Amino acid sequence: MDKMILSQIELSELVDQIAAEVSRRIQVQAVQVVPDNKPMTIKEAAEYLNLSVPTLYGKVSRELYFFRDDLLKYLKDKKR
Repeated sequence: MDKMILSQIELSELVDQIAAEVSRRIQVQAVQVVPDNKPMTIKEAAEYLNLSVPTLYGKVSRELYFFRDDLLKYLKDKKR
């Protein structure tokens, strides 16, 4: 295999081509950012916990909104 010497211009072009190819191959999924302390509806909380709405209703008393911190604590406690 012959050695190839690249000039600065060729090297920068190569870097750009590699970056473009990496970007093309990576599929980035959009993630909805929700503030941690924003109250959620029962439907949002059920989706977050991967539960059905009736199942979640069975686990709570009168709350209609849920805080992400409380749901995260529930998920952590559930794993124990």
